[in-house]
Amino acid sequence: MHNRFALLAFFGIVAFLLACGAVKKTQECNALIEKINSAQQEAEKVTSSSEPSAADMKKFADLLDKLATDIKGMDISTEELKGYATEYGEMASKTGSAARKVAEALETKDLDKANAAQKEFQGISGKEDALVDKINTFCGAP
Repeated sequence: MHNRFALLAFFGIVAFLLACGAVKKTQECNALIEKINSAQQEAEKVTSSSEPSAADMKKFADLLDKLATDIKGMDISTEELKGYATEYGEMASKTGSAARKVAEALETKDLDKANAAQKEFQGISGKEDALVDKINTFCGAP
């Protein structure tokens, strides 16, 4: 009888620890997703024009740099999510850099530079959908 109680207590503790881990994962996922969504909403305000200006692209770059810094400063202990957050932060930083190149090309009216910067910008930001899908899949999994 004593062994059965000890076994039940052990499984109860394991279940509790697993539940705590799931809660932590959910909290961390929600925080990361909220940070990304908030930045996305701000970015849409800045780049809502069909032809964003150099100033718009600079503001967009600043938002992305802030997002990358904010993500880097997050306390994420869930290893897989930490990897996704790092990847997203790096992508945001690279996209911000490309947006600055677009702004510079617009300011100098250098068409070749503008086309190259736009391709770089689209190549980097085009990877966002796949990364967001990974985050959503991971965060939606129990």
